Amino acid sequence: MTDPVPSIVVIKSESLAGPTAEDNVCRGMEEEGVPFEVRTDPENSAVKLAYQAALLSRLDIGIGIGADRRIAVHYSRLEEEPLFTAGNDSNSRSHVTLGTNAARLAKGLPLKEL
Repeated sequence: MTDPVPSIVVIKSESLAGPTAEDNVCRGMEEEGVPFEVRTDPENSAVKLAYQAALLSRLDIGIGIGADRRIAVHYSRLEEEPLFTAGNDSNSRSHVTLGTNAARLAKGLPLKEL
């Protein structure tokens, strides 16, 4: 049995309908060449989803896309506050940058300005 590839976990709220920022966030991670997996959960809070995702990730990095109109990037060792948050209705470039910064955190590279 082989171990799964280490990846960033993205969890989005099940109640989100229609287009979300998910595609743009994932594009940022793709551009950096870091694997990710997307899951859904009934939770609505982006921060709670991101922390849950970070705990599930072998890279200790998670992204939550919540029904609360927020996106959060979390690191598993930071229980209180996520590393980054943005509005789900922000521009698409900021969503790509969130994904890019999550990937750069995993690679140990300097982060981009939001």
